[in-house]
Amino acid sequence: MWKYKCKTHLISLGFGFLIGAVLTCLSLFKEAAIIYEMIPSEIASLIMDNPYLLVISGGFGIAGFVNVVFIIQYIAEKLNINSFFLLLAVMMGPTVSLMVGVICVIPAALVCVYGILSLRAEEKKRMQGHQQGLDEEFVRVYCIQHKLNEDMRALGESCRKNADKVNMIYFLGVIAVVCSTLAINNFLIWGLMLIIYLMLFQVVLRYRATVFLPITSLMYTQCDPEACISAIIYYSTKKGKVKLVQRNLIAQCLLYLDDPELAQDVLIGYPRKDQSSSLTYWTIMSYIYYMLKDESGIKRCKEEASKVRLNFGGGGVMIQSAELRSIQNRIDLLNGDLNTCKKYFLDSLKNRVPLPFQLVDASYYIGLISFVEEDYVIARLYFEKVVENGNGMAMVAKAKKYLEKISNIDVDSVEGE
Repeated sequence: MWKYKCKTHLISLGFGFLIGAVLTCLSLFKEAAIIYEMIPSEIASLIMDNPYLLVISGGFGIAGFVNVVFIIQYIAEKLNINSFFLLLAVMMGPTVSLMVGVICVIPAALVCVYGILSLRAEEKKRMQGHQQGLDEEFVRVYCIQHKLNEDMRALGESCRKNADKVNMIYFLGVIAVVCSTLAINNFLIWGLMLIIYLMLFQVVLRYRATVFLPITSLMYTQCDPEACISAIIYYSTKKGKVKLVQRNLIAQCLLYLDDPELAQDVLIGYPRKDQSSSLTYWTIMSYIYYMLKDESGIKRCKEEASKVRLNFGGGGVMIQSAELRSIQNRIDLLNGDLNTCKKYFLDSLKNRVPLPFQLVDASYYIGLISFVEEDYVIARLYFEKVVENGNGMAMVAKAKKYLEKISNIDVDSVEGE
């Protein structure tokens, strides 16, 4: 999991070093001297007399600060605790923390390089036997098997521009924090500024999540997987190059287009950067394996999903429990435990207000199970819900076929018997 963060970590260290070096050059020796208050006077004198060492040290200072932030994230995920508490602990001893971060810059960079190369080797190995490896190739294959909706171009490009604006705001915020770090001598004030920045960072992240909502709603509320994938492709295309985002959403859309093989292919490059994304990956893979009738694959997904530890307190436990039940339900479906599965789908509709695509999904399987049980009245009721709400989902065509079969059956006489 940590390997998916190596590229971001390495780039951040590079930018941190560059920013620190530039700011040190601009601020000369006055502000830079603050960084070396923790260094013995003999070493500090040597550095101050050598501007090149001063610039390099300034770069390592900011890179060290960036390194500490990433180390905190790694530790928080490993120990399954809130990173905010670790950050408070670091603030209690900022000098020691910064020193550790600086010392670990080069080792961290080497580990990141190893992680990047190792991840590429693993992905290349997973690519063997699959049709596509590049994002452009996925788009080519998708256009052969499905429809690319040109009407979604404007939406995709508009959402991408809004996301670029948010990213720029975030980048400027990072620059502001770095500048305030060099300008403020009081660690208490600096700590307060950092807490304010983290709060603003959360606001920016929430807003960034809403930027993609118009595209997400195409699948979740409008039940139009082809339109959703088309918008994502246009969102991901810039200057003729494609770099796919939201691979998990693309895979879900492909499942509802009845294309589990291509869904499996697109998940090869899905970055499992944290516990939440890892749980999402195994949940979607379990659905893929169900559609491929691979029970052993589903059981492996359940085993891996049970190892995930979401750092959301009681809410995280509930989310994980719900996902594990959904995976187990797919095992039950393959094993023909229809009563258990039907109860699961009915409870899913009863205990919450489902999104339209969830309503269609549950209704289809309730209808299917009822059809197998020869309860044609209930089957027709739920298949009609699928047709009414399913829009572009592949389940609509299947439901229509079952409705046609039911219409050819004398339901009243069957019920009478």
